[in-house]
Amino acid sequence: MAAVLALAADFIFPASIALWVLADARDNHRTLPYDAGSFVFFAWAVVAPVYLFRTRGIRAFVAIGWFLIVCVAAWLVGNFPHFLHAMRR
Repeated sequence: MAAVLALAADFIFPASIALWVLADARDNHRTLPYDAGSFVFFAWAVVAPVYLFRTRGIRAFVAIGWFLIVCVAAWLVGNFPHFLHAMRR
């Protein structure tokens, strides 16, 4: 079951970023190339920051900063049981 959830998480994360880019472009009346969603899905680590800088300019650092904070917080929460177990030894 854990392998299935890990596989699902591997698809949900880039899919959510791709859907956000598509929704943001639609809300801001920006045109994207055909099949941009697939491109963002497979290359989200490069395409999403480029999109942010093209649409928001220097304010993209705020969004990227929040993204990094959320990722680090999720990693800490996810590894908290491991830290507790390691401290008990």
